[in-house]
This record gives sequence, structure tokens and C-alpha cells, in this order.
Amino acid sequence: MVHDLMRSDALDGLTEAEVIELLGPPHEPGLGAGGCDLHYLLGVEFGGIDDRWLFLAFDGEERVDRHWIYTD
Repeated sequence: MVHDLMRSDALDGLTEAEVIELLGPPHEPGLGAGGCDLHYLLGVEFGGIDDRWLFLAFDGEERVDRHWIYTD
């Protein structure tokens, strides 16, 4: 489902408030990595033990500039 959301570009240009309205509250602030501003725990990678995360970064106008899946 998250891949469909990312492919549709539905997250591009959203404000933080719009992202939270769409996806709900993000995971604990301050735990993100790699320049992300919001992050969501997606769950354990299929067939594995690593967690998958949705990371979002905002531009200078406070709109989603980048989003990516991260596995730890």
C-alpha cells in the first residue's frame, strides 16, 4: 500500500499537517535518520527481521520534498 502511495506522488508538496491528516501521527520525533523530518514505522520487512520505515523530508517552504523507504 505504501508503495502505491509513493508512486502516485500523493505525498509530494504536502505540508506536515496534511501528511499527519493523511497518515496519522508520526513515530517518535527525533528518531529519524538521514535528513528526514517525519518517519513512520511500517513494520517488519516481509520475510525478515528488519523494520521498514517511511521517511519524509521537507523543503524550505515546509512541504514534502522527498520520501523514501528505509530498512534498518
